[in-house]
Amino acid sequence: MPVRAIKSIPGIGQWSAISLRIEIGLIERFPSAEALTAYAGLDPRYHQSGDGLRTMHISKHGRRHIRAILYMCTLSAIAANPVIKAFYERLIGAGKPKNVALTAAM
Repeated sequence: MPVRAIKSIPGIGQWSAISLRIEIGLIERFPSAEALTAYAGLDPRYHQSGDGLRTMHISKHGRRHIRAILYMCTLSAIAANPVIKAFYERLIGAGKPKNVALTAAM
């Protein structure tokens, strides 16, 4: 994916687009969006303990630099990208904590 295509997404600037391109490499090597999400460490993981208490977190088993770049881009996208803003506000309206909604938007 060329930097120009990444930069065309509202909320992602030139430097972030270049950094994402370097960190991700060739997008064609990922068979699905889920594979790329796991590569970034943004895939959900469940923790179950004892009598069925579950907590859910992101795995963080991927590239931390991608997560850091996407975090800052998502903060910008909430202000500049109407699709991301609507998604974020819908999650907040459903009672999700702000950090959970921000991570989902990433």
